[in-house]
Amino acid sequence: MVIEGEGLAGVTVTLIGGPSDENFTMMTDADGMYRFEDLRPGDYTVSISDFDTRDYEFAATSQDVSVDLDETGTVSFTGVLLRTSGISGRVSVEGMGLDGITVTLSGAADASETTDAGGQYAFAGLAAGDYTVSIAIDDPAYVFDEMSRDVTVGDDESAIENFDGQHARTASVSGQAFLDELDKNDMMDAGEHPLPAAGIPVALVGPGVNDQRLSATGPDGSFSFGGLRAGSYQLVVPIDATAAAALAAADVAYGGPGTGYAFALAVGETKSQAVPFDITHTTVAFSVSLRSGDETGDALPGASVTLYGAGDANVGSGTTGDDGSVTIKVARAGTSGNMVMAGVEAEGYHVADGKTEVSWDPQMFATSGANSNDIVNLNVDVSVSGATVETDYGGGEALAGWAISVMHGDDAVEGAPDMLDDDGSASLMTTVEAGDLPATFTFSVADDQDDDLDGGEMYEGADGVYEHTGLKVEAMDADPIVVTYTTQTLKVFVHHERDQVMGYTGNVLGGDRRMSEELVDIEIRQVSGNDGRLTRPVSREEWDARANTTHSRGAYTFAHLPADMDIVVRADAKDGYKLLDLDRLDTYRNMEENGVMGGAFGDMGGWGHTVTLCPLTEVEPTGQDFGECGSFAVVSTHEVSANVSRRAVQTRGTGFRTNHHTITRVAGITVSLTPVEGKNLAGDGRSFTTASSDDPTTAINEQRAHNFGTMAAGTYELGLPDGWMGMVGDERAAVLLSPL
Repeated sequence: MVIEGEGLAGVTVTLIGGPSDENFTMMTDADGMYRFEDLRPGDYTVSISDFDTRDYEFAATSQDVSVDLDETGTVSFTGVLLRTSGISGRVSVEGMGLDGITVTLSGAADASETTDAGGQYAFAGLAAGDYTVSIAIDDPAYVFDEMSRDVTVGDDESAIENFDGQHARTASVSGQAFLDELDKNDMMDAGEHPLPAAGIPVALVGPGVNDQRLSATGPDGSFSFGGLRAGSYQLVVPIDATAAAALAAADVAYGGPGTGYAFALAVGETKSQAVPFDITHTTVAFSVSLRSGDETGDALPGASVTLYGAGDANVGSGTTGDDGSVTIKVARAGTSGNMVMAGVEAEGYHVADGKTEVSWDPQMFATSGANSNDIVNLNVDVSVSGATVETDYGGGEALAGWAISVMHGDDAVEGAPDMLDDDGSASLMTTVEAGDLPATFTFSVADDQDDDLDGGEMYEGADGVYEHTGLKVEAMDADPIVVTYTTQTLKVFVHHERDQVMGYTGNVLGGDRRMSEELVDIEIRQVSGNDGRLTRPVSREEWDARANTTHSRGAYTFAHLPADMDIVVRADAKDGYKLLDLDRLDTYRNMEENGVMGGAFGDMGGWGHTVTLCPLTEVEPTGQDFGECGSFAVVSTHEVSANVSRRAVQTRGTGFRTNHHTITRVAGITVSLTPVEGKNLAGDGRSFTTASSDDPTTAINEQRAHNFGTMAAGTYELGLPDGWMGMVGDERAAVLLSPL
């Protein structure tokens, strides 16, 4: 049994016939051979069956044969192969063939193959028909879009079905830049801080020799590579000159291995790698201030600060600014134990021996420190001011030109000022020893001053004190010297008001005139009641009025009055005069009303050596000589009377004349005197009306005469009925006064 030159096994061969009509059956062997033996001569028929008619086709499936005695007959069946089609292909991943992958064929025929080293498979001798080719891959490292495919082939047709997959890219590598400062072991230990620095380059090499991915850290210092396939990788930190410069500017440097980190990634594996960096420099903010033991003082500008590292080597220096601080960057490579020692020098200051330890947290870029050794200022630069005591009313008057003394403890200070300047101030510059601190300086006013300064009055001086602790840089102010007068001078001015213009003026109607005892009596008294209404004379034990009172041309001076006494000045006008305004002036209250100037008495006293009472001072610019002090003013008084009569008029030639002998009395005639505003400061208006009959009980005849009484000097408007005229003088006066 031959198919295209090859024996076909397993075909059933049947032999029928012979003399006895025999029937024999057998199967072809592996070579397609069969043999029937011990046959008797005769005619036979050989038939074949039980072969796949889809695969093979024979010209005849039975043949007749005759055999004689001892003859061997040969009957061969030669057929053709009907399965001439095939399906082949390759199983690969990204172009790389996969060995040992099982490929299964099903459908028109069932078969199974295993891919060779190149990933190839082949199914030959296939009949035309529909097939399904499937691959079996259990390795998660590979991903195929389809694991089976349907194929239809015709006769003598070959189909190529390739399966090309991808590597599974489910692995990832991430990392974090960190400061490897707690335990410098290139591992991120508990408590070590991330390095939040963007732009640090990182590269991932693999799994192929030429495979490389570049990336950089984000703002938080982290990085990641995703979508990786399984394989061997190398994580590298490629620090070039640009990256190194950027890191140096941030005071850090890469601290990991130059070759990076090698590792194998399994499918879907996540790998995390911390990348160490070292802090290269520490910024030290060091402040210098004056110090004495536990007490600190002013910040010290201009001090030199030197930092010493390992082996007492100088690792940085600087000079403090106006705020007493300096910033120095120190390379950690020159230090040990995360610390330096700070030394301070300050010209003009006493600096105690010793250095200050400055340490830092190894994970921090900066630290701060301040001098622990004593630094004191031995230069005394102090100003003192002197003024009179301040009260609610006034005070604080500078003690310009006053003599002073300056003491350091019990010793006078050599070269110290002995007088306050025009502003009432003085300055002292000297030096002290460190062992003398704190040093106390006392500024005192001398017990005796020029009368031009203190007015010849008594005073008490509170010392100005300054304690030099050495903890101040700038010039200092001592407590002020305060002078309180215990006695004061009181000045009062009296004038005769003649021009009827308020105030002591001197260029109208001959001007006012200052006068003294001929106008008023002046008395100094003190308050004896709580409300200030009751007063009493000042006793001789409290004040000697006779010895301390002077007056000249209307100016009264009362010296050495007790400054804390509630002083009142009383004035009484003498005959022929009338006080223009107040007859009492207080020196201790109602300051504006009483015109208190230059000082005061009572509770608000003690700040001026001379107190002047000027309630009548006028300062308006009207061309008068205003501005002079006026305390009390008087105006002259006059007795004024009037006579009312009607006189006859006679003709004389071409004119008229009065007949002085013809006088008649007229009842009901009203005569008035009214003060003229601006020309009469103290007068009162008065009037009378002539009576119809005389009152014999009075000294005048009311039918024609009237006594206005005592009236203050000034200009008055004379009021008369229409048709009447007035004359000033006696009855025969010829001066006519026209009605105003």
